[in-house]
Amino acid sequence: MVTPPAAPGRFERRSAQRAAAVRPVTVSRGAPAARLSHSFAVEVSAAGLLLAGPADLAVGDEVFVSVDLGRGEPPVEGKARMVRETGAGYKGMRFVRVAPGDVERLRAFDGRPTA
Repeated sequence: MVTPPAAPGRFERRSAQRAAAVRPVTVSRGAPAARLSHSFAVEVSAAGLLLAGPADLAVGDEVFVSVDLGRGEPPVEGKARMVRETGAGYKGMRFVRVAPGDVERLRAFDGRPTA
């Protein structure tokens, strides 16, 4: 997958290839199992996620996320910070902490779940 160039006059800060993929995500606040919300990612990369919710997340909030890549493997788990909100209400999340093995799994993810 190729990341399109930035629009003229706009600096592209993306550091990781994105995969357009709708994947289930569990979001929790506080401890990893506290205040669970279920959402989904519409984009996945080794740097972060673009989430459909929860709606009450605000820029700067840090949460634990568990992302099901749909490959018959355990979910990718880590901590992420909300860094932006799109005009459509999607939440741009940057990973703050994720296991090195999970970073490699995210880099390899191409958006197509396999059994």
